[in-house]
Formats: sequence, C-alpha cells, structure tokens
Amino acid sequence: MTPTYDQVSTWKPHNLSIVATAVRELQDTLSREAPNAGNPVLNLTSTQWQGLSRTASDERAESITRWLRNAADISGDLATTLEDSAADIRGAMDALGNGREAAALQGYLLRTGDSNYNVSFSEDNAPEGNEYDAQAAHEWQGYLLGLGQAADTAVTNANTAIGAALDNLAGVAPASIAQNSTTIDPTRAAADAEAILDGTSTPEQRARFIQATRLTPEQLAKLEAGERIEIPPNQLEYIRLATGMIDVGNGQVSGIGAFEKFGTRPGEEPLRSSLANGLQILSNEKVHAGDTQGGYGALPQSIKDVIVAGGSPLGASLTDSQRVTLQRAGVLGNLLNTGDPRYQAGTEIDRGLGELALNYTDFQATHEQQLYGSGLNPNDFGSLQDVLETVGQDKQWVHAAFTGSGGADVIHDLMTVQFTDDGKAAGEFWRISEDSARFTDWGTPSDARTADQRADSATSERSGEILDAMLRYAGSPEGYSSLMDIPGVADNQSVGQLNPEALRILAETLKPYAAELGDQQDSSLVGFNDADPGMGDSYRNLLHQRENDFEGGSRIFALLGTDEVAAKNFYGAVYDQIAEESVAYAKNPDDGDAADRLALMAHLRGLSDEGLLYAAQDAAGDDYEAAQKAYEMKSNILDDFVSISDLVTDKAPGSSILLDLVENDLRNSLLGPSPDSKDFDAENYKAHLGQSGATGDAVNDLRAAIVTATDGDIRSVMDPDWVKHHEGWFNSDGTLRTRQEIVDYQDDNGARPYNAGAFDRGARTILDQIAQTKNSNPGYLNDDYLDVWATSEELDSKWDLPH
Repeated sequence: MTPTYDQVSTWKPHNLSIVATAVRELQDTLSREAPNAGNPVLNLTSTQWQGLSRTASDERAESITRWLRNAADISGDLATTLEDSAADIRGAMDALGNGREAAALQGYLLRTGDSNYNVSFSEDNAPEGNEYDAQAAHEWQGYLLGLGQAADTAVTNANTAIGAALDNLAGVAPASIAQNSTTIDPTRAAADAEAILDGTSTPEQRARFIQATRLTPEQLAKLEAGERIEIPPNQLEYIRLATGMIDVGNGQVSGIGAFEKFGTRPGEEPLRSSLANGLQILSNEKVHAGDTQGGYGALPQSIKDVIVAGGSPLGASLTDSQRVTLQRAGVLGNLLNTGDPRYQAGTEIDRGLGELALNYTDFQATHEQQLYGSGLNPNDFGSLQDVLETVGQDKQWVHAAFTGSGGADVIHDLMTVQFTDDGKAAGEFWRISEDSARFTDWGTPSDARTADQRADSATSERSGEILDAMLRYAGSPEGYSSLMDIPGVADNQSVGQLNPEALRILAETLKPYAAELGDQQDSSLVGFNDADPGMGDSYRNLLHQRENDFEGGSRIFALLGTDEVAAKNFYGAVYDQIAEESVAYAKNPDDGDAADRLALMAHLRGLSDEGLLYAAQDAAGDDYEAAQKAYEMKSNILDDFVSISDLVTDKAPGSSILLDLVENDLRNSLLGPSPDSKDFDAENYKAHLGQSGATGDAVNDLRAAIVTATDGDIRSVMDPDWVKHHEGWFNSDGTLRTRQEIVDYQDDNGARPYNAGAFDRGARTILDQIAQTKNSNPGYLNDDYLDVWATSEELDSKWDLPH
C-alpha cells in the first residue's frame, strides 16, 4: 500500500546523513590506523624475530592490515550509499510536497491521509474564475499518487542498497568481529548524552545515540499489534543510562529543564526525536530485554515526579505547584511530539501524561460548566494542549481511556472544555486515517499473517472501537444533549460552535464510516458497531435507540452539522456515497446486494435531512427559522459537493453520467423546496421532506440518479407500450437520454410532453422494470427513507407527524 502524504512527511532522511558523517569519519580512522595494526610485526627484522611462527605472524599482520583497508573502502561505499539515499528520499519528499502545493494553487487539495491520493476542490484556493474540472482532478490525483509511489520506491531502494553495503562490510570482517558489530555499548551512554546536552558531541556519539533509540520496522509492527518484542539488554540499558544522565544534568540544567534543552540546537532535530523515541521504548512494558523490561519504573525520576504530582486531586483551584506541574508536563509533551508516532504504542509515559491531562481537563470542565469560572489561564491551556496533542496519538492508550468505565466522561470533557485552540489538540484523540480504519487482508489466516498484517488488523479494530465508544455517547439522548447545549461559560453553545477544530477532525475521520452510519456493515471497518455474538439479544446497534429507529444516527449527523466546515466535509462524503451507490445499482440492479444498496441510499438521504434539521432546530428560535437554517446549510453543503465531487477519478463506470446529473439536477433535488415565510407550517414543510404521502417526493432524486446512471440498451427491457408513449426518452441505440434532454424534448408538434413530474413518474417505472429478478424492489426506497424519520425525538411537537 502506498504510504499517505501524512506518513511520508514524518520521514527523517537527515538521520541517514548523520550516520553517513560518522561512517565517513570511521573510514578515515580505519585508513589511518590500518598500517599501525600490522606494521609493528612486519617491521621487525629477522634478527629481532625469527622462527617457524614468524611466517604465520607476518601473514596474519598483512591480513589484518588488508582487512582494515578493505573495511575502510567498504565503509566509504556505505557512507556514499547513506548520503545518496538521504538525498533520494529527501528529493522524493520535496517533489511530493511541491506537487501538493502545485495542485493546491489550482484549487485541488490533497487528502493527506488517503493512500489513493484523492483530491478535493476548493474554490477559495483556485485561481479566480476556475471551476471544478473532473479531468483535472483525475490528472492531479494520478500525478500525486505517482509521487507518493516514487517516495515509497526511494525508501525501498535505500533499504536494499544500505542492506547490501552492510552485507559487504560483514563479508570482509573476521567472524569474531562481525558477530559483535551491532552491539551497543551502554558504558558510553552517559558520556554520549552529556556531550549532546553540552553541544560537544562527536559524529560517532550522535550516530550511536540515534542507533540505540531505534527499533526495526518489524519490532514496531509487533508493538502496534500489542505483542511483546525482544531487544538486546545492552540497548535498553543504554537508553536507561542516557536518559538518567540527562535527568541528573550537566551542572547547568537538570531534570525537566535538561529534557527541554536536549537536542534544540540547529541541526539537532534527529537527536531530540531519538530521545523522544527512547523514552517511549524505555516505558513500554511490552519491550523485553533479557531478564528486564520497559515500564514506568524505568523512567527518569523527574518524569515520574511530574506524573505522580499531576495525578493528584486538584481541589477547587490550582496551586502554584500544580501549575508548575502542568507546565513541566507540557515540556514533556512538546518533547515527545517530536518523536515517531509509531513508538507510541501503549507506553507508560503516554499513560501517565494522558491521565494527568485528563485530570486537568476534568478540573477545567467542572469550573466552566458548574462553577461558572475558568480555572486555567492561557499559559496553562498551552501546556495542557501540548500534552493532549501528544498522548492523543497513542491510540492504544486512547482506546483504553475511551472504552473504560469512565470513557463517556473522558469524551465529554475533551469535547466540551473551551480550549484556546478550538479543540485541535483534543481532536488528536479521534484523528484516524482511512488507512488505519480499514483492514482488508482477510484472505490470510490469522496464524499466517505477517507482523505488518497483524498490526493493521489490530489498528483497524482499535480505531473502530474508539469511534464506536465516541458515537455511542454522542448518539445517546444524554450525550447528545450535553454536546449540543454546553452549560456554564459556553452559554449553551454546541461542540461545533465551541470547538470547531475538534468537530472538523471528527468529520474527516468518520467519512469512511458513512455507509456504516447508513446501517450497512462493512467488514473492512473492524470494531465499529460490530455485533458481538457473545452478547446475544443484549447487543445494541449504536444507530438505533430502540428497535428499527435511527435516532442514534440522526443525532450523530446533527452533531456534525453544527459547524459549517465539518458539515460540508462529512455531508459531502455522504452525498458522494449516495451518488456512488446510484451508479453501482444502475450498473446491476439484480445483483445480490442490490436491495442493500437501495436501503443504504435511502437511509443516508434520510439521515442527512433529519440530521441537518436537528442541528438547525438546536440553533434556531422557532420552527420556521430551523427550516430556513436547514435549507441554507444544505444549500451551502451541496454547493461544495458539486465543486469537489471526484466521482470520475476512481469510481464505477458510468459515474461521468452521474456527475452531469449532479451538476444539473441532483443538487436541486437533494436540496428540496425552500421554506415559505408566509403562513409557515412545520407539518406541511416536513411533508416535503418525505414524511407523509405515497409518492415519496423526497426520494425522487434517488430514482433520478439511478435512472440517469443506467448504461446500455434500456429500451429493449422495457414494456413496448410504455416505450411507444415515451420515445423521446431514448437515443437511437436504446440508451437513455439525460434528464435534461428528456425534459427539453419536443415532439413533432413542438410540444414538450415530459415535464419534471413526468420524468419522476417515468423513473419509477423504469426502475420497476429493470429490476427483473426482484433481488431489489425500488418501491421500498420511500419506506426505507421513512424508517429514518419514524421517530424524531429531538424536534419539538410541531414537527412530529402521524404515520
């Protein structure tokens, strides 16, 4: 799988350059010292040493000198390989970054967490007058995907080349030396760390420090899978002694101050990152090294002191020492955030700092929502947000926090505290890429999976369960109410108003789950709303508060509608899904899952309508204002959906036909009628949304989308009498004309027999007749749509209509 842009951007090829510098210095040393190894023997005269052993000794001395010179030459080759690899990877990264910027300048924004490198269109970023162009979107997507693949190839080639160079080096080394060539000497740890802290370190010391704090890709995959790993005892001891030395300090700084200073000089970023990774390794209980293992007890004392102090009860107001503790935690959060997130795999340092952050977050939530005052000052918030941003990336710890007994309280506090960054740092807790969400290697038996496959499976399940816990809370009556009307200093604002960045991250994260929220199980999204056979009848679908209603789902959709940017992103993905299903159904209406496609389209359409109305009702003063707000919100979302739709980049055949429909017809059909301020009546307006009536006006757009996306000779499968009276619907080859062509068609007398209403009725007839095997019944579209509206608990009594 191609790495995403976000993953590529975390690569640090500069580390290879640092190692190359050390290897180059090693080459010089070997070249300089090679004669000194053999010459003391070779230079002895025959009068100084003679006998049978002399010949053997001379040969050995020559061999040692020759080996050192060969090792010097091969070390030079290795250094060159490292330098070239660093340049190649950096070049590929820069090319990808430049490509992303070039696309953005034309209005096409790369979805940085998408391994397919799809793009979205933003009119705000595009040159004035530029509009969305499907072909351009397709070309940018292909171009950026190629750059991502080139970056992946650069890393693969570097790995191969470096491995070959190391093999060459091992090949010329005597067995006794080669056997110990990869060992790490812990007796040098303190001196290495002190020299780096002082700014006096040599290239060898820096390279050794980086090497000691590094795990292999397989080891990282095993940690991600929740498995135990083994590392050399010398490596764990090196990390313990090096971090202990930093804690003791160099006479100028010590404790947290020393950790704050470490690796902050220009060019020392890899060293600071390595320290962060080392602390994660040191505190991971799954890391074993002979008779010892990582964990909380292995951490430096000053870090343990912060964790202990931060976990204590905070009282009614913060003391000076409690503020200092939070500030020190922020320093550690800032440090750890420079590391590789892959090392954050349920570590004790993340757990300790995470619990500290939740303690302060709960304190602030209490002050804001019950005591009607703020307990944290701006500096406190900055430190707290530094910690949240870091620990939120450790999804193993987040999973434990969200799914534990106090998970609902944790979720509530993170979403409802009035953060100074609009909830961006807290949003890291639920920032999950589609790559992390999906697991597709089901064809490989679990006992035959590689470490990477096991890691992917565990990550997918963990991701799904994190979001499942969030949405079970947000979709419950109590959770929804607490997130839509936040009391105290928030003055009853919603999450979207108070912490828009947190909600925008959630909206982006939930896009792959759109079909699941439409009540369709997706086996690749493990852990999300999955039925547990062991629970039997006690299992509760998170979408349904009672049997067959969709109130949980409607509340989730409503929450995502409380910020316009979040709503455009998520609802746009939902409308995209509806259009995608339309194309797939039109391609094969008799497919085995055709009925599920129809139900999904109708459910998503209903959830979109009801969710927006819920969100608008919460922010409105009366029913007319709610209807008006819902209409305006949907109009804005659909404006963006039409412009960013990338249906022709990687979707099913026929999607270009659907795109024409989206641009010309589907938008207005999805939008529905505008509320009329004259004698506005909630019941009558809701009827337009499909709540009553047998015609199902609200799903006409779905029928139109399917019919317009049909391909091939439709006329031949239709009733001849119907075709006779609808000849203007078909091209000469029997394919269906576009909706606009049908409506504009004129007969021999110049009349237009097919208005919009006639098209809607005809679409129903076509759908009924092309679904020949009855694997699906298009007549159920309206019923499936109404299933969502069967209960509307969050609307006042005026909106509740009889059925």
